[in-house]
Amino acid sequence: MKMKALSNNFIRWILYHFGVFISLVFLGLYHWDLGYLFLPFLIITNQLNNFLGAFTDSEIASEMMFFSSNPSFQLSKFLVCIYYLLWNAYVFYWIGSNELGIFSLLGFTVGSVIINSTFAVSLAHDLLHRKSWLRYLLSQAILMLVVMPYFKNDHLLGHHKTVGTESDIGTARLNQSLYQYLKDIFVHRISLSYFKGYHNNVVKRKKVITENWILLLVNVTLIAAVIVWSSNPLQIVSFVLLQSMLCYLMFEVANYIQHYGLERQSVSDKLDVNHAWDYTHKYTSYISYLLPLHSYHHAGIISTQESRTENRTILPNCYYKMILLSFIPRLWFKKMNPLCNSLRRGKVLRAAAVVVFLVFGGISQAQHNFGLKYFGLSMHPKGDPQAHLMPYRLDDRAVLVVNFGGIASFERYVYSNLLSIKLAQGLYTDSGGLISGHTHIGFRAKFLERKRHSMILGFGPTFIYRRNWNKKPGYESTGLFRESGNIQHKFVWYGGEIEYNYQVSDQWDMSVNFLPGYPLVMSIGVGVRYWPIRY
Repeated sequence: MKMKALSNNFIRWILYHFGVFISLVFLGLYHWDLGYLFLPFLIITNQLNNFLGAFTDSEIASEMMFFSSNPSFQLSKFLVCIYYLLWNAYVFYWIGSNELGIFSLLGFTVGSVIINSTFAVSLAHDLLHRKSWLRYLLSQAILMLVVMPYFKNDHLLGHHKTVGTESDIGTARLNQSLYQYLKDIFVHRISLSYFKGYHNNVVKRKKVITENWILLLVNVTLIAAVIVWSSNPLQIVSFVLLQSMLCYLMFEVANYIQHYGLERQSVSDKLDVNHAWDYTHKYTSYISYLLPLHSYHHAGIISTQESRTENRTILPNCYYKMILLSFIPRLWFKKMNPLCNSLRRGKVLRAAAVVVFLVFGGISQAQHNFGLKYFGLSMHPKGDPQAHLMPYRLDDRAVLVVNFGGIASFERYVYSNLLSIKLAQGLYTDSGGLISGHTHIGFRAKFLERKRHSMILGFGPTFIYRRNWNKKPGYESTGLFRESGNIQHKFVWYGGEIEYNYQVSDQWDMSVNFLPGYPLVMSIGVGVRYWPIRY
């Protein structure tokens, strides 16, 4: 029993600190000039939300206890915070030592923002709530890396004390768009952090304002030192400015999503699970250090008795979808306002059930499957004039060419077992033996089914990319691909697929797919599909 508990805790540690692995993958991809694969990698790893599922009420209570009280885990958070400081130090060194193009710098900065805002800042936020001066220093150091030195006082003295009330600038009001919210909060946050302060007590207010100015001065001094030391100061300045702006934007967007339309009359009203929106899926919660369980973070509810599902406000979609929706006010209001209004009328259970049913269930009861195929053979029916550049061709004209790689996919049915949406990510060697891949999302329709056999037809937009063939001696450009440095790429609206499946068991299918490629190439993949639940 003790060994099982240790094993479960070890798995928890891995999931909580999975961001360390992602941050190393990010650096590795850019080291090998494969940074364009980072976003597809994140999309694939995000499917762990479907694999791990959501926390139950009892699991949330248990998880909150472990997160707050386990001594070994507290030590691991301390060490991982040090890791993120070292990771950022290397990022600054790398930016200052390499000459990057505009798009490469932009892509690298966006990747760094994703890692820092999702993992490092979330961890720093948690450490701010621990009563330890050393953890506070580590947390403050992380926040200074993204130029948010004011965060500690703003968060603890402002947001946490007044959340949901009229005086809380971090709570977006019903029918307040994200753009209105950003415009208002930017001015108010600067005013409160550096001029007006948060305390009614004049002495304490001046002390906090002074502390914020000192932290800002230290922050600017440290960044200036890095710029002076760097061999590429202009690139460092661009990186710091862009990263700090995007991290601030991500922070405010998260606040907007987590508190939209949820209000309380005054600070004397007891905080409960109705004063923040939760996202309960395990993977996102783990890598963000339980920050998506936001109502629990504010209300501090860890009792199973108090944490009943019907008393919680749950986001209707996953985080990245809600972020995208927030930038389109009409769609955001359409999705969230009915929930807010129903909550105010005391009908949160019915509204949540309807939303979950419409978004995730429907007639299909949310059937889904995971696929993995070996991507092994490409065909050029008429041969290829550049066959001499294809090292793994099986004939002189390159009618048949061997590929090495695979395609991972996730498919969710939206209507019965006939219509589905499929996300696929391929990574393999192309006909020229260079690393290439594609990212695809599209509709699938089953047009033939007989006993264990079925045929599926699919189509949808596809983004194709490969290492630049111009480095191959004798290559003649066809003009089909656009070029961005070491990468050639092409966006196709009508990428298609024909797939044959043979049901081996209730949970497993053998699968063969045929991909009409671009422009005159056809490819075959062979693999399996796994169904967690099949109706």
